[in-house]
Parts: sequence; structure tokens; C-alpha cells
Amino acid sequence: MGIPFEGLDYIREQVRIRDKRACQFCKRQWKDGDRRFDVHHIDLRMESKRNYAYDAANQDKLITLCHRCHLNLHHFLLRTLRAMSVVVEGYCDFLTPVDPALFV
Repeated sequence: MGIPFEGLDYIREQVRIRDKRACQFCKRQWKDGDRRFDVHHIDLRMESKRNYAYDAANQDKLITLCHRCHLNLHHFLLRTLRAMSVVVEGYCDFLTPVDPALFV
């Protein structure tokens, strides 16, 4: 059975399959019938941009996250940047590894 998606959805599904349909922070496993897990750009400058060529060439910069961890990650990043008084286009020019325990 092939992947029934096209374009960016196809790339996102490939990332989910690569990550064994598990959240890369909390390790929650996706179950059939649940909302599909999100695919997050590690390079935050690309977050929320629909760029097929970039995503196709940089799948190693995409990770699978459950919706809760994805929302918490964005909330954590925004709160941290505000606390540091950092104002940058998008979020920031870097993403440091974050302890998954922060999102449980």
C-alpha cells in the first residue's frame, strides 16, 4: 500500500513513517483514528512556510511531534524569547535541544 498523499502532505507522511509515527519528545505512539501527528521544522525560519523544495531536500530537519508537544514547544520558545527580549523574524535563528520533560 502506497502513501495516499501528494506534495507537502506526502513529505510530512514520509517523516511520520521515518519516525515510526511516534512523537520525538514524549514518545507517544500514534494510533489509527487519532489526529495525525504534526511535523515540525527544526529550522524555525521555515516553520509555517509551505516550501515543497526545501522540505523535500531537508527531511532531516523535520521531526514528528504530537499536537500537545508541538503546541508546548511553540509556547515555550515564545515565552523564552520574550523573557530574553529577543525580537527576531519568525522565532529565532537557532533551536537548541529542549528537554522533553518540560512538555509532560
